[in-house]
Amino acid sequence: MKDEIERIALMEGASKVGIASVESFAGAPNGHAPADFIPDAKSVISFGIGLLDAAVERDRLFLNSQMVPEELRTTVQEYLYETVAYRMVNSRLDQIGLSIALFFEKQGYPSMCFPATYDEQYEPLMSKIPNFQAPFSHRHAAVRAGLGEFGLSNLVLTPEYGPRIRLNSVITSMQLEPGPIIREKLCIRGCTLCMEACASCAYNSSINILTPKENLNWNEIWLDPPSITDKHVCNSGRCAGGCVRACPVGSKRNT
Repeated sequence: MKDEIERIALMEGASKVGIASVESFAGAPNGHAPADFIPDAKSVISFGIGLLDAAVERDRLFLNSQMVPEELRTTVQEYLYETVAYRMVNSRLDQIGLSIALFFEKQGYPSMCFPATYDEQYEPLMSKIPNFQAPFSHRHAAVRAGLGEFGLSNLVLTPEYGPRIRLNSVITSMQLEPGPIIREKLCIRGCTLCMEACASCAYNSSINILTPKENLNWNEIWLDPPSITDKHVCNSGRCAGGCVRACPVGSKRNT
């Protein structure tokens, strides 16, 4: 069954697939743990799609273009990034999640899938509900399923893509063998390129978007976010993924 789930996900476009046990989500916020969605939850399937490098490195596009005026180049670059590396990928992630959940349901196992991210119609919730977050943490699921570890930026780093991957999850009542937690540390000791990129892109440089937590142990795998994020500033889109582009883990920039 585990092989069949991986086959479905990979066939529909996933780059990585992993399985986590429900027990590994101990300490999740009330109302957002696997059992809050499926009372008899046993497993969480985590999967992700790697982003196209050309879309992530969008500042290289349309240089000296004969059709795109220089004053509009950034706007066109951001449009391509928003479409190719965000909306298209999220749409595919939604479809993969639904396919996996329906597969489990047909086997008689209640399951739940999620949107990869919220779209515009849900944005009002961000202002109406204090500290509003996603219904279920795809990042925590990915780390617990062995796909990667949290980086200093609070994004999940994978060996193949670094943070250049978008994630989704499915909760099911079927008991599946979980994968091992990643053992090789990925976040480079002392590297702060993600934080530097984040600060340099903020309109107000006095705002600290990322603040490392005290007493970080660089020798352990980070299973939880190692930094405190000003999510309101981050959600404003000011840096537009600067931390993703700056991270050297899994980068093909120099290859």
